[in-house]
Amino acid sequence: MKKEAPTKRGGLESKKGERKETGKIGGVGTGISTETAPWKAGLKAAKASLQEIGGIKPDISFVAVTGEYSIKHVIKGIRKGNGGAPVVGLLTHGFVFSEEDIAGSGIAVSSISLDTVKFEVGLGQGVSSNIENAIEEAITPILDQVVAKKAEGYDYLTIFFIVDAVRNGDLLMSRLVKVLDSKDEFIPFLGAVLDITGKTSDKCGVIYLDNIYHDAFLAVGMYSKIPISTGYGHGLYPLVPKRATSVSGDVIVELDGKPAYEVWKDYLVRKGHDGDDIDKEPGKYLSRFLFGIPDPSSPRQPKVRMALGITKEGGIKLSGLVKENSTVWFMEARKERMIDQAGTSVIRAIEGLKEGKPSGAWVISSLVRFLNMKNDYFEELHAIRRKLGIPFIGFNSAGEFYRPTSTMKWYHNSSVITMLFSE
Repeated sequence: MKKEAPTKRGGLESKKGERKETGKIGGVGTGISTETAPWKAGLKAAKASLQEIGGIKPDISFVAVTGEYSIKHVIKGIRKGNGGAPVVGLLTHGFVFSEEDIAGSGIAVSSISLDTVKFEVGLGQGVSSNIENAIEEAITPILDQVVAKKAEGYDYLTIFFIVDAVRNGDLLMSRLVKVLDSKDEFIPFLGAVLDITGKTSDKCGVIYLDNIYHDAFLAVGMYSKIPISTGYGHGLYPLVPKRATSVSGDVIVELDGKPAYEVWKDYLVRKGHDGDDIDKEPGKYLSRFLFGIPDPSSPRQPKVRMALGITKEGGIKLSGLVKENSTVWFMEARKERMIDQAGTSVIRAIEGLKEGKPSGAWVISSLVRFLNMKNDYFEELHAIRRKLGIPFIGFNSAGEFYRPTSTMKWYHNSSVITMLFSE
């Protein structure tokens, strides 16, 4: 489906004037621009974000940009508008959004100056050739500051990751856990994969200081006096379980002893979908009817995997590993449940904030949700905005990974993650 910016009715109507705090100095400020000129768009979004924090130079500006812009010019504009503060972020295939608006082509900036949080950033390159080395490279400058930051009273560390292209989300998750746990007993993290095909492109990448990088990891370390609070949800509905009786890595060869595609197609035909249309455009249905794999760390919500295609032999290729003889659920996107769970991600984040007052948020929302829900997706963003009631920016991912506790390890292709900063 072609990605288009919504009209104001479908998007987020500007409410900036309703939440302005006169005389406010510091905090989290946001700005969003749909200007076509990259330098001007970056400048405009950055200036708007600084205006909300009293015009002071922030500690960092986090930026989400859609794929139509020249990033070097965007960064120059942002740094002109934010007083030269460090800039990190991403270039996405999807939408960017804030409490003000949503853009299919635009730039969103979150500028932060908080006494409760200090930032350290790192970059790791060569993800496709050696993912563990890339992770090590990205986190080293962050972990080097553990002792110094704790001495200053910043006892808690959470890491926000962005990786532009990874084929196997389960492998990514296991390597992240392995590397981080070799450094410390437990470090919570969350993050996004921008492209789950594993193929790098000029349409997505990670922004680190003055440049854009591909085949790379961005790590944003957040040392805080109060634990960073996060929440999650997906809302896809499990329809029927099948047994993966034959598996080859990330390909389900057979379901219940029959070619996987035939079983999947037959089920959709019995639900009233046209078999010829499925054969002609399987991708249209693969984006709507995803696959669920039971997750011991989250029993009520199976891990959601998007199918990336159909093999010549009739197998279904998933964006992650599947164990032979495991249960695989056919999942369906249902509007009400999806919107409800997007709101739940906010509620969980707010409820997890033990101290302080929410000041701002970053939101990761899967582009698959838009493919599932079409224009109803924008109602979901309205729900997030209403429940947050604070400045936030968000962007579309293709895969979302999340470890808020030592026992929960979440990787999905159609979820929402909300992260809160507190004053």
